[in-house]
Order: sequence, then structure tokens, then C-alpha cells
Amino acid sequence: MSFTSLKNKRAITLIAVVITIIILLILVGVSIRIAKGKDGLINKAKEAKAHTEIEELKEQIQIDISVKQIDDKGNDLSSVELKVILDKYFDNVPEPTELKPDTILTAKKEYGEYEIKISDLYNGTFSKNGTTASDINNKLDKSEFYGAIVKGYECPNSAGVNEWKILYADDTNIYLIAGDYISKDFCPNSKTKTIYVKTDYILSMDYVILDYDKGTESITDERTKKLNKLYFDYLKETSSSSKNNNMCAVAYMTDTNIWKGFAGDKAEYAIGGPTLELLLKSYNQKYNLDYQMQPISAGGYQIRKDSDSEWGNWVYLYEEDSTYAIRDKTKAKSLWIASPSVAGATNVFKIRSQGRLENQSCYNTTNDVGFRPVVCLKSEVQLIKKSEGVYTIE
Repeated sequence: MSFTSLKNKRAITLIAVVITIIILLILVGVSIRIAKGKDGLINKAKEAKAHTEIEELKEQIQIDISVKQIDDKGNDLSSVELKVILDKYFDNVPEPTELKPDTILTAKKEYGEYEIKISDLYNGTFSKNGTTASDINNKLDKSEFYGAIVKGYECPNSAGVNEWKILYADDTNIYLIAGDYISKDFCPNSKTKTIYVKTDYILSMDYVILDYDKGTESITDERTKKLNKLYFDYLKETSSSSKNNNMCAVAYMTDTNIWKGFAGDKAEYAIGGPTLELLLKSYNQKYNLDYQMQPISAGGYQIRKDSDSEWGNWVYLYEEDSTYAIRDKTKAKSLWIASPSVAGATNVFKIRSQGRLENQSCYNTTNDVGFRPVVCLKSEVQLIKKSEGVYTIE
């Protein structure tokens, strides 16, 4: 082979190598563009990963919302309830009043810091900022509400009540109870008579009942009659009435005119204490129990622990809960209940510090009883949750 031929072959080989390298470089460039370009495989993989994580996050939040709605019997969440859920997954969630369907939230770092619109999580209404009576009434579990402290309720006698607690809620109204006994300085007299004072906090109705000598006929406010609904239904069905002293005492305790010092702008009315029906409905719902009451005459109610128990004039409420029975005996040892007991013509109910619900003469005899007023809030009032067990009036 001549030198010239060898030289030509080497030149051709070199050109082939160069071309091959160029082709490889082109392929590498194309591959890099395919992998790293705007629509590259790497970005597509990242986008797919982010999409999966966002969808998983959405699904988890929607599960939490669904669980809450099931607890609310299928009702829409309030903005407050929604915010509680969103706070778990997002930073800087706006206040309930500022939550809107188009609000965009940023997930916490552990959830990828993704931006998600509220409407992608929840398509319910935003009609309420707080918790209404109906919201509470529809809850299967009332324990987070009953006994919770309510701040911001003001009334003329605010100085006489250290705090208010949620006692009960029906479909229209929330009922608050004073967190402690009121002193003689805030306990109202009747129209012409004075409350009997044994100590600053132990008070009885010896004299004031004389202004309610018509008994059941002295109670004309339909709103307070429904608080002893079983009893007044019985009177209607049997065409009966009572002028017994125990009903005179109930008339005093449910006279909204004399207890109006505890009825502020947010209240429909106030009374001197819980009725038997308010107390036991609340206790049963909070602790999933079945304490029962029934009127058996115009004389009043009898009570029992459950359907397997005998009817009688007393039962124990065993849960240690100051919403119902204050264990501290410093001020008083028992609470007046605004309902008549069939045990005797002068007997209403009281609940002792250790939780025994029993009959008590409305007179001073062996009296150790005090008053804790109950307030019926207006139907439009909503409660805003501030922390666990604490709400404010909206």
C-alpha cells in the first residue's frame, strides 16, 4: 500500500471519528434538552411528584373536613371550624371572617409549601363565622362545648359573676350558667319582699315566695315555661295547677323581670338557676347518659338514673364537673334548681357539691344553698373559639 493511500484512509477515519463525536455531542445536547428543558423529563418528573403530593395533601384535608361534617350531621362547617382544620396544614391562615373560597394558602414546610386555593379543598358555604346554638345542638359529641368558658358576655351585674360557662344549647339558643355562686349583693329581691340571707352566698326564698302566691299561674312567660316543659305539659294535659310553695319558689327563680340584671345586650333573658330539664339534658348529652325525670302530679318531678332504676327523689351525678356541681364548699354547698320536687309542697331540687341531686325546702331550714343564674343568649349570637375550652361572644 502506498503512503498516499494510507494517508487518505487515516484522513477518512479521522473524519468519521469527528463526525461520530459531533453526532454524539448533538445527541447528548438533545438528551440534555429533553431531560432538563422547560418541558424536559426532569421537570416533568418534578411536576408529577409535586402534583401527586398536592393531591395527597388535598385528599387528607378533605378527609378531615368530611369527618368534621359527619360529626356535624352533614352540615356545612363554620369558618371557625374550617380554620381549625386549615391551621393544621397551612401557615398564616386568615381569621375566620376573612376566609373566602378564592383565598390561596401556603402549606407548611413539612407539607411541601405548596399553594392551594380553599375552593379546591372545600366547596361548602361561608355563611357563619362562629358557632351557633344549632351547630352545638347538631353535634354528636357535646363535651367540647358544655362547660366551656365564654368570655365577653356583659350585663349590668357583670361584677357579680367571675365567669360564664356553656350549660346547654337547643336548636335556637345557647344557655350560659354563672361559673360560681353569686353573693347577696347581686341576688334580686322580689317585687315587695327581700331574699333571706344566711351568709353572703347562702340564700333562701322564705319571703320572696309571698309575691308569687298564685304558684303556677304566676308564671306567664312561655319562654321560661318551656324550661320546665314536661311539668307544664302535664298540667295542661290534666287541667291542673299548683299554689304550693315550691311552685312559688320556681316562679321567683324564673321571673325574668327581677333577674334582668344578668341579661345583657346579647341575652333574651336571665333566670335564677337551671331547671331540672336543662341540667339533666346537658349532663346526659355531655356524658352520654340517660338520667330521667317525670312529673307525676302537680306537686312536681321525680327522677331516676336510667330506665333500669327505680323512680325517686334523688340521684347522684357522678362526674366531677363544676358546670353542674361545685366541689368547693367555701361559698355554698348546694345549688338551687328551678323545678318542683314531688317530695313535698315546699320542696324544689338542689344539687349538692358532691353531685347528689335531691329535694330541698325553699325555706331556710338546714339551708346551705346558693344561686347561679342562667342566661339564654339571643338566637343570632355566635361563639368564636379562642382556645381549647374557651369561647368569646360574636
